[in-house]
Amino acid sequence: MPPRTLSNVDCLANQQNPQKIIYGQNGHMFIASMDLIEGLPTKQYGDKIVAISHNLEGMGIKLVVVPVAHKGAIDYAQLDLKNPAQKAFKPLAIRNEIRNLNSYLQKNGVAVVNTLPALDVNAPAFWKSDWHWKPEAARAVAQAVARVVNALPAAQEIPQVDFVTTLTGQTGLIDDSAYLLRRMQQLCGTPMVSRDTTNLYTTSRVSEVGLLDDDLPQIILAGTSYSEAPWNFDGFLKENLKKDVENVSVVGGGPFAALTNFLISERFRENKPKIIIWEWDTSRFRFTPEDDSAWQQLLVSSRTSCESGVDLLTSTVIKLSSGVALAKPTTEFHDVRLTFSDKTINDFQVIPSSGATASPAIRIIRLNTPNVTPQFFMALPPSTSLKIVIPEWVKGFDPQGSVVVRQCLP
Repeated sequence: MPPRTLSNVDCLANQQNPQKIIYGQNGHMFIASMDLIEGLPTKQYGDKIVAISHNLEGMGIKLVVVPVAHKGAIDYAQLDLKNPAQKAFKPLAIRNEIRNLNSYLQKNGVAVVNTLPALDVNAPAFWKSDWHWKPEAARAVAQAVARVVNALPAAQEIPQVDFVTTLTGQTGLIDDSAYLLRRMQQLCGTPMVSRDTTNLYTTSRVSEVGLLDDDLPQIILAGTSYSEAPWNFDGFLKENLKKDVENVSVVGGGPFAALTNFLISERFRENKPKIIIWEWDTSRFRFTPEDDSAWQQLLVSSRTSCESGVDLLTSTVIKLSSGVALAKPTTEFHDVRLTFSDKTINDFQVIPSSGATASPAIRIIRLNTPNVTPQFFMALPPSTSLKIVIPEWVKGFDPQGSVVVRQCLP
């Protein structure tokens, strides 16, 4: 039999999956738990975004937040209203929540880009067989970002560089760029072919790089898979900003991975940029234990590097097998950076104690994120010691490995 085209194929494995895929109109596919979300955790994490922005501003860095409105908030005209779950979804309510998030950030001094108008003009802005945006939608958002960034005083200090974008061809979406289609093939075992074909764009510098033009870019793009190939978001940014951009985005890392990894990188310590563009999509803006841990790590890493100087209280190297690290006694909350010798560890608990009294365990998680620099940050209550506990489900780590524990003032 020839492969089936994209259609309302379903199976028990999909029905029972927490990321169940549902079918809208005209072949459009949605993930119910992401695309049809209700409510954004602005109260839980809005203040953290503001604090991260202010922390970076204290280092001379302007943060520009780009919350990309997700598929259900933009392409809701493609929902099948005969389906009860899709009919119950209230796209206008979630769009208002996105506006409220933007408004809250703006009122608190954060540069934020409203992506709704740019995406609406390009609706359907997302692929039928994937949750990512089309490159034309990425280009429209890049133009909106450029208007915000180029109005910043910091942008005036960055040399202008001309870039040009050209259409180089077309290709059908395959593998992870047709994620929903691939998931259905894996879950249901039904061969299908995608109807989605994307334009391919390439952005290049107009002039050759001269001897005086080899400095590192002063604008960083810390984003998600939306900022990676084949969508060319970084290229469209370069063209519209008329400035070079360094892309440090991480596929599958949610709002946290790219920015966290960059803030703990040697590149950041040695050559801080003037502007960081922080892109993430609103379907990943959720309130879960994993996200709460990731937000804490990002917040603490943005306010201190725990390197040296007046903020560093003490630095101790311990064996992971010993479990207990003697810390410099503190009478107030303080920040801690843990650096593991074993890069495989990405899920553990820290139990701080003051004398014989133990505080509640703090779980630290960094899932679906390349652990290139195995550093983890957290805020600890007053303590005289701490214990690191690796849960049983973390397999294959080196129990004889070491941990560098650095305490510092927030």
